[in-house]
Amino acid sequence: MQATAILLYAGGAITLLSALVGAVRGRPAALVYAVLGALYLLLARKIQLGRPWARRTVLVLCVIGLALGLLRLAAAGSQGALWSVGSQGALWSVGSPVVYAVLLFTPPARAWFRRPDPPAGPADPADPAEPA
Repeated sequence: MQATAILLYAGGAITLLSALVGAVRGRPAALVYAVLGALYLLLARKIQLGRPWARRTVLVLCVIGLALGLLRLAAAGSQGALWSVGSQGALWSVGSPVVYAVLLFTPPARAWFRRPDPPAGPADPADPAEPA
């Protein structure tokens, strides 16, 4: 479970960095990357707190990401560029959702999300599941 959160934090940081670089270069997609990076960070925090909705959200995003990654990989394969440098992104987009899903289905992760009470800590005002 911690490994999943760490990977999500790293992915969020890299995505936010990409957004910053894109904004400096005047790319319109920078805003999309900034929103995705923030989503990564939010999900990482909620995974750490043991929120079941965060686990379900990550798993749904894994299914979507895997489907898109397989399409991207198929497109690279149909162009005969399956093992080229440009197709490495397609391989990553297939592999990373699988890694997240496997980590979220390990017995310790399943137990983490089944706990009756979330761990004691500061309340997060952005989480409606937590009392104010």
